[in-house]
Amino acid sequence: MSGPPAKFREREGKKVIEVAKKAGAKSVEFRYGEVTAIIRLAESADAPIAPDANEWTVDDAHKA
Repeated sequence: MSGPPAKFREREGKKVIEVAKKAGAKSVEFRYGEVTAIIRLAESADAPIAPDANEWTVDDAHKA
């Protein structure tokens, strides 16, 4: 038996980030209870966002 259903699904988070990027947002903030996650979308409004960039692989020499 698996656990209880997720409160927030990955696909919902991806959709929120996609819409925020299109709207020109610099960051997205997810809050659940006492936990807050802030995701930066761009360093500045003038900097384009690379389609494969994320905070884990930008400076990682070992990425695939």
